[in-house]
Amino acid sequence: ALVRLWLADRACEIRTHEICRIDFLPIWDSQDPSGTFVNIAATADRMVVRVELRHPAYTEPRYLNYRLVETSAGWRVHDISREGGDGWSLVRLLSGKP
Repeated sequence: ALVRLWLADRACEIRTHEICRIDFLPIWDSQDPSGTFVNIAATADRMVVRVELRHPAYTEPRYLNYRLVETSAGWRVHDISREGGDGWSLVRLLSGKP
Protein backbone atom coordinates (compact mmCIF):
# COMPACT_ATOMS: atom_id res chain seq x y z
CA ALA A 1 0.00 0.00 0.00
CA LEU A 2 2.82 2.43 0.84
CA VAL A 3 4.51 1.91 -2.53
CA ARG A 4 1.21 2.53 -4.33
CA LEU A 5 0.64 5.77 -2.38
CA TRP A 6 4.25 6.91 -2.95
CA LEU A 7 4.07 6.26 -6.70
CA ALA A 8 0.74 8.07 -6.93
CA ASP A 9 2.28 11.12 -5.24
CA ARG A 10 5.27 11.07 -7.59
CA ALA A 11 2.92 10.76 -10.60
CA CYS A 12 0.95 13.76 -9.29
CA GLU A 13 4.16 15.82 -9.11
CA ILE A 14 5.11 14.86 -12.66
CA ARG A 15 1.62 15.58 -13.98
CA THR A 16 1.11 18.92 -12.19
CA HIS A 17 4.71 20.13 -11.85
CA GLU A 18 3.77 21.00 -8.26
CA ILE A 19 4.32 19.56 -4.79
CA CYS A 20 1.45 17.20 -4.08
CA ARG A 21 1.15 15.46 -0.69
CA ILE A 22 4.67 15.75 0.75
CA ASP A 23 7.56 18.17 0.31
CA PHE A 24 10.26 16.47 2.39
CA LEU A 25 12.18 13.20 2.57
CA PRO A 26 10.28 11.06 5.10
CA ILE A 27 13.18 8.72 5.87
CA TRP A 28 15.13 11.77 7.11
CA ASP A 29 12.16 13.85 8.38
CA SER A 30 13.80 16.72 6.54
CA GLN A 31 14.16 18.54 3.24
CA ASP A 32 17.93 18.60 3.75
CA PRO A 33 19.35 15.46 5.38
CA SER A 34 23.02 16.49 5.17
CA GLY A 35 24.83 16.16 8.48
CA THR A 36 22.14 14.01 10.07
CA PHE A 37 23.27 11.46 12.67
CA VAL A 38 21.14 8.30 12.66
CA ASN A 39 20.74 5.69 15.40
CA ILE A 40 18.59 2.63 14.63
CA ALA A 41 17.18 0.57 17.49
CA ALA A 42 14.95 -2.45 17.90
CA THR A 43 11.79 -2.13 19.98
CA ALA A 44 9.76 -4.58 22.03
CA ASP A 45 7.48 -4.92 19.00
CA ARG A 46 9.40 -6.85 16.32
CA MET A 47 7.30 -5.05 13.68
CA VAL A 48 8.60 -1.60 14.70
CA VAL A 49 12.09 -0.13 14.38
CA ARG A 50 12.83 3.18 16.14
CA VAL A 51 15.17 5.66 14.46
CA GLU A 52 16.74 8.61 16.25
CA LEU A 53 17.70 11.52 14.00
CA ARG A 54 20.00 14.32 15.13
CA HIS A 55 20.55 17.19 12.74
CA PRO A 56 22.65 20.33 13.34
CA ALA A 57 19.53 22.47 12.71
CA TYR A 58 17.45 20.65 15.39
CA THR A 59 17.74 21.52 19.05
CA GLU A 60 16.34 18.13 20.08
CA PRO A 61 16.54 14.71 18.44
CA ARG A 62 13.61 13.52 16.36
CA TYR A 63 12.31 9.98 16.50
CA LEU A 64 10.74 8.01 13.69
CA ASN A 65 9.02 4.66 13.95
CA TYR A 66 9.25 2.36 10.96
CA ARG A 67 6.36 -0.11 10.98
CA LEU A 68 7.33 -3.25 9.09
CA VAL A 69 5.34 -5.98 7.44
CA GLU A 70 6.58 -9.42 6.42
CA THR A 71 5.80 -10.31 2.83
CA SER A 72 6.65 -13.31 0.68
CA ALA A 73 9.54 -11.21 -0.70
CA GLY A 74 10.85 -10.35 2.80
CA TRP A 75 10.39 -7.49 5.27
CA ARG A 76 9.04 -4.21 3.90
CA VAL A 77 8.27 -0.78 5.38
CA HIS A 78 4.51 -0.44 5.85
CA ASP A 79 4.55 3.07 7.36
CA ILE A 80 6.89 5.69 8.83
CA SER A 81 5.68 7.95 11.61
CA ARG A 82 7.21 10.70 13.71
CA GLU A 83 6.74 10.67 17.46
CA GLY A 84 5.65 13.72 19.40
CA GLY A 85 3.07 16.47 19.30
CA ASP A 86 3.83 17.38 15.70
CA GLY A 87 3.92 13.75 14.67
CA TRP A 88 2.88 12.48 11.28
CA SER A 89 2.30 9.19 9.48
CA LEU A 90 3.55 8.79 5.93
CA VAL A 91 0.53 6.68 4.98
CA ARG A 92 -1.83 9.36 6.33
CA LEU A 93 0.07 12.16 4.56
CA LEU A 94 0.10 10.34 1.23
CA SER A 95 -3.53 9.26 1.46
CA GLY A 96 -4.73 12.74 2.46
CA LYS A 97 -6.33 11.53 5.68
CA PRO A 98 -6.22 13.83 8.75
